Parts: sequence; C-alpha cells; structure tokens
Amino acid sequence: MKKLLSILLVLVLVFSFAGCGARIFNKDGVDIDYYMSVGEIQGAKFNLGAKIEDIENAKLEHVDAATGEGNHDHEEAITLVEGVVSKHYIYGSFHYYYNKSNSSKGISYIVAHDTAYGFTVGTTTKAEVIKALGKLKYTERTAKDQDLFFTLVTPSNCEMVVVTKDNKELSFYFANGTLMFVTLCDTNNWSLNK
Repeated sequence: MKKLLSILLVLVLVFSFAGCGARIFNKDGVDIDYYMSVGEIQGAKFNLGAKIEDIENAKLEHVDAATGEGNHDHEEAITLVEGVVSKHYIYGSFHYYYNKSNSSKGISYIVAHDTAYGFTVGTTTKAEVIKALGKLKYTERTAKDQDLFFTLVTPSNCEMVVVTKDNKELSFYFANGTLMFVTLCDTNNWSLNK
C-alpha cells in the first residue's frame, strides 16, 4: 500500500511540474504572457482598468520617475493631457489613456516610452522581441497613423509586432528594426472614434 501511495504521489508531482513548463519568459525572466493577461506592462505603476482617481491621487515615487528619458521632462507631477476623445496621464515614462465617454472603465491604453517587459527602447531589436515571445502568437504589420496617435512625430515605415489575447492587444513598435514604443490596450474599452 505504501508503495502504491508513493508512486501516486510521484506521478502527481511529475504532472504538476509538467504544467509549469507552459510559461513563457523573456531573457530577463519576465513572463510576458502573465503580465498581458493581468493587463499590466511590467514596470508600470498602473495597469489596464486602474481607476482614474488612483492616478490623480498618486505621487511620483522619486525624482527619476519625473525626469527620466522619454517623459518630456515633466517636473515632479503627474500631467493630465486632454484630447477630443480621450484623456491621458503622463507618469514617468508611461502614458495612461482612457476614453472620456468610458471613464468608469478606467485606464484602457498604456504606452511605455522607455522600458517594458525587460526591453529597452532604442536598443532592443525586433528579432530579440520576437524570440522572447516564444510560443505566443503574433502578427507583423506596418503601423498606420491611428496606431501612432500617441506620438507627435510619426516615423516612416514603422513596423509593429502585435500579440492579441482575450480582449488585450500588446504591440511593439520598431523603426529601422529597433524598439521605439510598447503599448498595451484593452480592446473592449478603447476607441479613437468619437
């Protein structure tokens, strides 16, 4: 009886470890699939669905968050920018967007201008990102103007690698094969249309 019980326990352990092998980690040990499923860009303070008042009431954690590269050198404050259809908050090197008509759903679009998921803007290549995506299904396409609504300067021939899962879309933007931006969107709660 003890041998049978021991064999059953060993089998349970083997199968439980086998289930762990499905996780996908990039070179820095970041599980992109997990962060995407919870609506978060690893390194960002807020995730998709975060309440607007949580951002409005937040304080920058340190001076570097306010003056780091990629955040337009805002002073020690969280900046609100209002557009025709949306509003967004600039917090460090992350921009958090929400639709005015759907503000109760919270943040529905996040843009990373510096680092995301262990990738660094300006140094990470498209090949490195694709390799890190592992078994995640992705598509490649050329960015359109509406894909780049969040930037003042639209780079020519901007390429995108897009992962779509459930109601979330994770996009990596590249110019000349080098990472420029990373975005995460809740497709159910985001629209640029009036």
